[in-house]
Amino acid sequence: MFGGVALLLAGGGLWVQGGTAEPLLAAAAMLFLGYALVRQRLLRREQAELVTHIREAITESAQPISRLLWDVAKGRLNTSPPQKPRRWETDKQSRGSCAVAREAYNELAEQLSATTDAATSLTAVPIKRLIYTGIDDFAHGQRAARLIGELCGGKGRVAIVAVDHSTNYSVLRERGFTSTLNTEFAGVDLGQVIYSGRNAERAITGICEVLRNDPSITAVYQLEEASTEAVLKAIQEQFSPGRAVLVAHGRRKDFLSFFESGHLDATLTQDPYLQGFNPMIHIYNHLVSGWKPETPRQFILPKTLNQENYRAMLAHPIDREDRAQLSTKRPDRLLKITYLLPKNYDFWNTVELGAQEAQQELKNLGVQVTVALPDDPSKPYDLEQWHRMIRRAAKNGVHGLVVPVFSDQLIPTINEAADAGVVVATCNQEPASLREMIFSIRSQARIVGSAADDLSAGADRSGQVLKRVEAAATSLKEQSLTQEKASRRITEASSELRSALEGMAQTLPEMVARAEQIRVASEEGGSTINQGIAETDKTVSAISNTASVVEKLAGRSQDVLQLIQAIKDIGDRTHMLAMNAAIESARAGEAGRGFAVVADEIRALSAQSTQTSDRIETHLGEVVENIREVSSTVDTSVQSIQRNRETSKRMEEVFQSILSQMEHNTSTINSVRHHLETVREQLQKVDLSTEEFESGLNHLVSDIREVEESQEEISRAMDAVFACSQSLAASSAAQQTMLRSFEV
Repeated sequence: MFGGVALLLAGGGLWVQGGTAEPLLAAAAMLFLGYALVRQRLLRREQAELVTHIREAITESAQPISRLLWDVAKGRLNTSPPQKPRRWETDKQSRGSCAVAREAYNELAEQLSATTDAATSLTAVPIKRLIYTGIDDFAHGQRAARLIGELCGGKGRVAIVAVDHSTNYSVLRERGFTSTLNTEFAGVDLGQVIYSGRNAERAITGICEVLRNDPSITAVYQLEEASTEAVLKAIQEQFSPGRAVLVAHGRRKDFLSFFESGHLDATLTQDPYLQGFNPMIHIYNHLVSGWKPETPRQFILPKTLNQENYRAMLAHPIDREDRAQLSTKRPDRLLKITYLLPKNYDFWNTVELGAQEAQQELKNLGVQVTVALPDDPSKPYDLEQWHRMIRRAAKNGVHGLVVPVFSDQLIPTINEAADAGVVVATCNQEPASLREMIFSIRSQARIVGSAADDLSAGADRSGQVLKRVEAAATSLKEQSLTQEKASRRITEASSELRSALEGMAQTLPEMVARAEQIRVASEEGGSTINQGIAETDKTVSAISNTASVVEKLAGRSQDVLQLIQAIKDIGDRTHMLAMNAAIESARAGEAGRGFAVVADEIRALSAQSTQTSDRIETHLGEVVENIREVSSTVDTSVQSIQRNRETSKRMEEVFQSILSQMEHNTSTINSVRHHLETVREQLQKVDLSTEEFESGLNHLVSDIREVEESQEEISRAMDAVFACSQSLAASSAAQQTMLRSFEV
C-alpha cells in the first residue's frame, strides 16, 4: 500500500496526498463521535453512581435501626448477623418497633410457659407421637462449638457449612453452635454460613472460596453430613494442613486419611443402630401392654472422635447395650408396623440394620413389619413423596409407624395419621426443643441488651452520614453543571463535525473520477510496457544470432592465420631452395648461368610472398582483434538488454500494484461514503441523546431537592432513636429477669 502511494506521489502530484488524507479525516471524525458518545455515557454513569452513593448513605444511617428492630419484632431467634437491607425500611412496623418488640417477647413468654412436652417451637406445631428416639442435634451443635473454641484457643473466626433454613437437624445444630459460641467463647466470631442444600459442588465452591479469600477464617464447622467427604477431599487437595481447624459429623472409613493428613481435627457421631431398633420395639410394647415412656424423648448422646480413638471406633461400629426390651405380653391380634426410611446407605445403612433386627424379632411374635423406602430413590428427601408414603401407610391399616422428621412440613401429615389411630414414633430429628428455645431467647435477650448502645452509635453514625449526604448533594450539583457544559461542547462539536462531513461528501465524486483516470492510464502504461518487452525479446534474439556469427568468424580467422603460416613456411623453404640453386649454378659456371637467373627470380618471388604473408597476417590479426571487441560488445549489449527487460517486468508489476491500489482506494472511498451516511445518522442520534441528557439533568436537580428534604426527615427520625434505645434497654433487663427463672 505504501509503495503504491509513493509511486502515485512521484508520478501524479500532490492531489493524491490530499485524497488519501480525507479518508483519514473521516476515520478521525468517527473516532471523535465515538469519544463523544462514550463520554456522555460515562457522565450518565457518574450521575447514577453518585445518586446510588447518596441512597447507600441514607441506607447506612437507617441500617442499625431497621436491622435490630426487625429482628426483634419478627421474632428472629438466630444470632447470626442479618444481611444488609436493600432499601431503607420505613414502614409502620419499623417505626413502632419498640412496642412490637415488647409484644413479641410477651407472646414468647406465654408460649414458653404453655409448653408441656418440650417439643414445640414458635415455627412448628407439636407432634402427636409416642416417643422420639434419635439425636439431640442442638447438643451436637453445642459440642462442636466447644471443640472449636478449645482447638482455636478461644479466639478466631468460624465458617459453617449447613443445609438450609428449614431442615431440622441443620437448623438445630446451627443454633446450638452459635448460641454456645456467643455465651461461652466471646473471642470466637461467626463468619460466613454456606447453605449447600445437600449439594456437594455448592458446598465445595462456597467453603473453598471462603478459605481462599478470607484469611481471618481459622475454623470450619461442617455440620451438613451429605457433602462432608467431598468437602474434605477438596480442602485436602487445595489447602495445606493447618489452614483451619475442621470439625465435622459422621464416621466413615475414609475419614481416617483426613485425620492422618491433618485436614480433619474432630468429628461428632452417634450410634444410628438404636434409631432403627428401639422405635419399633417401643411401638410394639405400647400396642400390647399400653406402655408409655417416662420422657417423650430418648436421646443418643454424641461421641467425639479424633485421630487417637478413630481406629477403635471403626472396629466397634455398633453398640447394642442400650437396646429396648420386648414386653412379655403377646398380641391378641395381627399387628402391622411400618418403618419409613429415606435411603439405605450412608448414615441410614446402620439405621436399616437396627430396623431389620427388630423386624426379625417381631416377626417371630407374629407381627407384620415392613421397612419401606421412597418410590423414587433418587429423591430421598422429596416432601411430596413423603406425604404420599405416610398417608398410604395409614390407609393400609398399619397400627404403628416410624417416621424420621427431617422437615417441619411433615408434621401435619404425621398428625393426620395419629388422629386416624396410628401409633407414631419419630426418629433422627425433631423441631426445636425447650432447651434450644431458652438458649435462643437468652442469646436474643443479650442482643436486645446491647441494642441501646448499637442504636446510640447508629444515631451518631447517621449524623455523620447526613453530613456526607449533604456533601454528596453539593458534589452532585457541581457534576450537573459540569455535565451541562460537556453537553454543550458535544453539541458544538457535532455541528463542526457535520460541516466537515458535508465537505468530504462533496469531494468524494471527484476523488472517484480521478481514481478512474489513474486506473485507465495505468492500464495503458502496462500495455505499452508489455509491447516493449516483446520487442526487447526480439532484439535479444537477433543480437544473440549476430554474436554466434561473430564467434564463427573468429574461428575462421584463426584457420586463415594457420594457412598464412603454412604459406610463410613454404616461402622460406622456397627461398632456401633458390639459394641452393644459385650456389649450384655458380659452380656450374657458364652452363648454370640460366639456372641462376631462374633461381634469382624464385628467391625474389619467395621474398615477396613472405612480405605479403606478413602483411596479411598483420591485417588478419587486426581483424581478429576487432572480432573479439565486437563479441565483447555483443555480450555487453545482451546483458544490458536483459536488465532492461527485467526493469520492464518490474514496471509491469508496479503498474499492476497501482491498478490494485486504485481499486482498493475506490472501494475505500465507497466505504467512506457509506460510513458518512452512518455518521450523519449517529449525529442525529447525538442531538436526540443530548436533549434526553439535558432532560435527565433536570430530573437530577429535582432528585437533589428531594435528598435535601429527606435530610430533615432523617434528622427527625434520629430523635426517636434515642427514645427507642431506652425502651430496648428496659426490655432487656426484663428478659434477663425472666430467664433466671428457667433451669437449662
